Amino acid sequence: MLVYKLDSKYSADYELVRQGKYSKTSKEYQALFPKTVKIKDIFGIEKEQISLQYRIFNKTPDLRKFWEDRLGVQFSEDQELWPIVSMEKETLHVNRFLLAVAG
Repeated sequence: MLVYKLDSKYSADYELVRQGKYSKTSKEYQALFPKTVKIKDIFGIEKEQISLQYRIFNKTPDLRKFWEDRLGVQFSEDQELWPIVSMEKETLHVNRFLLAVAG
């Protein structure tokens, strides 16, 4: 489980993220996330790749193609390319967790 303390100066950006309007967030907020990340493939070879956050904020062509191929639809230029955050799915419900563990 991760718990984040959110900087109130990005309140408007957090609200846009909650609404699924990722590309509308401020450039300052987007700059908090790396453009590239290093990943290791199954052979342990490290390479640099564009981060998922950058792809989401910038609606990159490869992310658009991924979703269009996967869903069999065409996205318009104004559509976001990532689902809206589900606070229900992102919230840890201890009672549900304990019930699942207890089986």
